[in-house]
Amino acid sequence: MDQNLKVIEGEIIPIYENGKERKLINARELHIALQSKRQFGNWIKQRIEHYKFTEY
Repeated sequence: MDQNLKVIEGEIIPIYENGKERKLINARELHIALQSKRQFGNWIKQRIEHYKFTEY
């Protein structure tokens, strides 16, 4: 994970800020918090396709 990220909220999963005022979460932390039974790789691929996520 990027060393320049800082935790801005410590709720169910941490919310990070990247210095450009973008709020981010870690997909693996979300996957665990949701207690998904699916393998992470398959789960995240489907989420990326469904929600049309893009990389910044």
